[in-house]
Amino acid sequence: MISVIIPFKDDHYLLKPVLDAIGDEVDEIIIVDDGSQQKLELAQQDKLGIIRNDTTKGVGYSFDQGVLAAHGDVLLLMGADVLLKDRKWLKQAVLLSKQYPKSIICSTCVGIREPTHDWVGRTRRYGADLLFKVTKADLPATSPCQEHEEYFDILQSKWRWGKEQDTPYEVPCVLGAAYIISKAWYLHIGGWGYIKPLDGLTREEKKFCGFKSWGGLEPMISLKSWFAGGSCMVAPQWETAHMFGRGEHATKVRGKRWDDYYFNKLFIAYTLFPEDQAKILDEHLLKWSTQNKARLMIKRNWNAIMLEKQFNDYIKENDIYLFKERFNYAVDWLKK
Repeated sequence: MISVIIPFKDDHYLLKPVLDAIGDEVDEIIIVDDGSQQKLELAQQDKLGIIRNDTTKGVGYSFDQGVLAAHGDVLLLMGADVLLKDRKWLKQAVLLSKQYPKSIICSTCVGIREPTHDWVGRTRRYGADLLFKVTKADLPATSPCQEHEEYFDILQSKWRWGKEQDTPYEVPCVLGAAYIISKAWYLHIGGWGYIKPLDGLTREEKKFCGFKSWGGLEPMISLKSWFAGGSCMVAPQWETAHMFGRGEHATKVRGKRWDDYYFNKLFIAYTLFPEDQAKILDEHLLKWSTQNKARLMIKRNWNAIMLEKQFNDYIKENDIYLFKERFNYAVDWLKK
């Protein structure tokens, strides 16, 4: 049984073509309304369920809530701005999930601006690399961040291009907003932080036990899968289209909540890496003062951070050196 989880915020106009592209090839669709200003109105369907967050709590929280409500043993995690090209491929996706029960499998992805199936000639992306320490030199020339005199970031995904083949293969990081994963593996790695017991935390700390509104979603779930003894893969024959920059989480949250973005990055560092490595990543961000508010959020909610780290350490089987062995990554960043 396959359950589709789709978080959205005020993306009403995008949902119809997204749902039409899914069709009847799934057993269940759960839409998570992340605090939209207008109430979502959809025709009643047996397979369709809607969860409404009372306020905007972020994509990670919304995915976690959708997964907890899902009945399927296989999950398709999707953005509200993603179109499936071939809905019949979902049956193959279920088989892949059973073949690779400890993997997150992403589709290939093309970029579009409108909900259309005219994808001919568009460049396909095949998952992503993972950049641990980022400067302006690592960014494409067209990136808006090139306008800054200085730019420092950590734990950023970077599209992979090319490699077409018939079978799925490993990639450092999933990307593209369409992911197949078994529910058992999702629960094992703890999702984005909101599905574990939260005993002992204050009401305020519970708000910071997982991802905030936007940013760093794929690096975290990818690292959690790798470190827990699983993997990340791309399925070259599975193609989707992503309407980049169209969703409300992208257009509104990005412009207003950079503190959440950098909180998420530091949250990854302090919950998935040993303390000395986390501090190296933190110090890289310290070079840019705009992250100071995020750092203060981390300090104030240290108990929630440590609870997540305790969970991750308990299931941990691999460390950062796995990326050197599998993908020939340099680990010089481990040195200050």
